[in-house]
Amino acid sequence: MATGDYTRRVTATSHDEVGELASAFNTMAADLEAVDRQRRELVANVSHELRTPVSALRAVLENLVDGVGEPDHATLGAALDQTERLSRLVTDLLDLSRVDAGIVPLRRERLALQGFLDETVAEARLTGRQVSYVVRVDPPDLSARFTFITPNMCSSMHDCSVNEGDAWLSRWMPKFLDSPQYQAGNTAVFLTFDEDDHSANNHIATLVMAPSVPAGMRVSTAFDHYSMLRTTEELLGISTYLGRAATATSMRDPFHL
Repeated sequence: MATGDYTRRVTATSHDEVGELASAFNTMAADLEAVDRQRRELVANVSHELRTPVSALRAVLENLVDGVGEPDHATLGAALDQTERLSRLVTDLLDLSRVDAGIVPLRRERLALQGFLDETVAEARLTGRQVSYVVRVDPPDLSARFTFITPNMCSSMHDCSVNEGDAWLSRWMPKFLDSPQYQAGNTAVFLTFDEDDHSANNHIATLVMAPSVPAGMRVSTAFDHYSMLRTTEELLGISTYLGRAATATSMRDPFHL
């Protein structure tokens, strides 16, 4: 054990004081072996976590130096993100040491997995590798007070057919409506589009789903995107409305939200 080998054990053949000493020795050896293994795993994990942002930052800077990439806002922003990530990792290590020392308690928090993965993929795309990434979180996390979900350019029917958009909706809408938040009766789902053909008489299809909304209900009142913004702010308990939402018609009472 003095040389760092914690795998050796003492054979206990009696149940007297000597046997109890041998058992205690084996317990101590097992504990020291576990601590040593955790220490080595921590060093390996920290090295990996530090290497990832350093490698990404290096790739971005190499692309700029070689003239492969342009020093635009997205590229410089990615470099800044990696630097901030390194800073957060160092802070996490300091916090971990304080928790281990019992100075501060360990507080668990929810992690928005979709946003975390999207940021990771966005950083990976800037390395210049010819690789495509698809991120799907199933089931979707609707635990936040407000969640904005948008499909890609194909599933949104912007670049692809209506059938493609219908297929996306058929996959995801049941998951939204089966979520614990919706089933609990305290979540509303708005399905709408963000553009039209710019004609005066064009109507944007908008569906409002909530347990309090009667099935098949139609409302003849004219609404716009500012109406949806005001309705969202009202449902979140925000009394100071943004911009034209202050004078927009709310959708809350007409749809029994």
